[in-house]
Amino acid sequence: MLSRDFGNLKGDHGGGLLWRSDDGMFFPEEKITRSFEALEHYVGKAALKDSIVYRGKINGRLERPQILFIDGKPAYVYMATGINETPEHGSASHLFKIIPKKVD
Repeated sequence: MLSRDFGNLKGDHGGGLLWRSDDGMFFPEEKITRSFEALEHYVGKAALKDSIVYRGKINGRLERPQILFIDGKPAYVYMATGINETPEHGSASHLFKIIPKKVD
C-alpha cells in the first residue's frame, strides 16, 4: 500500500510510504519504507519557483498515490499536488514511471 507520510515516520510529510504486508491486514513497522518524495525532489526547485500554491507548500507535496499495473506489475504511479504553474487551475496531477530496484 502507498500513502503519504503524515506522521513523518520515515522522513517528512512531503513524501510517502510503502507499507508491506503478508496478509493485507497487518503492516509491521519493519516492513514500512520510504516510497516517494515531494515533487521538488524530481523536478528541481527552479521548475517550481513560479508555481501557484493552492494547498501545501512550494515543494509540491505529493498525495493520493494510485498505481497502474501492466501485466500484473506496477508500471506507473499517479499523484496529485496542490501547486500548479497555470493560474486558476488548482491542483495538478503527475505521472511517474516506476523503475523497480533490485532487491538482494
